[in-house]
Amino acid sequence: YFIPFKANVIKIIIPLLSIFISSIILGKKTQEKAYLEGFKFSTLYLLLITIIKIVIKTNFNYKTFIMYFGLILTSIIGSMFGINIKKNS
Repeated sequence: YFIPFKANVIKIIIPLLSIFISSIILGKKTQEKAYLEGFKFSTLYLLLITIIKIVIKTNFNYKTFIMYFGLILTSIIGSMFGINIKKNS
């Protein structure tokens, strides 16, 4: 009632934002090839989420795979931002 956004928008924004911030932190700690580190991070995260969805028997649909693809891209971009922030500091 107190949030002006719909619940579906929040379900998308929070994971994307948390993956992006985590990938920036990961990118700052990476020496080189941050995009690979971001990809590994998002793959591990999505593997964990997929296992949880299988255990609780949630259905997969095309929206789930689009969200997964968005999370992978967000993680790669976030880690590349992180390594560039580190180089400029």
